[in-house]
Amino acid sequence: MSDLEVKTVVEADRAVVTLDGTCDLRSHDVLAAALRSALDVATVVVVDLARVHFLDSSNLRALVSAHLAARQDAKNVHVINAAGSVAAMLEITGVIALLAPPAERSQVGIPRAAENPDG
Repeated sequence: MSDLEVKTVVEADRAVVTLDGTCDLRSHDVLAAALRSALDVATVVVVDLARVHFLDSSNLRALVSAHLAARQDAKNVHVINAAGSVAAMLEITGVIALLAPPAERSQVGIPRAAENPDG
């Protein structure tokens, strides 16, 4: 059983997926399913990591996989409010460069021209 609670709120074309707890191997399927469901109903999915205490590589993969799936359908997945070891994991792996919201990209050293390589 997973120690992760997931709450999704959808407004218009935006879904906010709020996570609370530990993102470890036991929660991978829960997170992946929540992200797929959110992408089914929204063009922008924002994952709030403020209450996540731990993020392992399987859940990092779930976030990246959701991002790649979203891009194929001209959708976006972003993460917000990562702190501590979760923020460090995103930064060390470079995943924050993929998932930072556009307004925060310059703060993590990504030139605005790199945001959309097609445009």
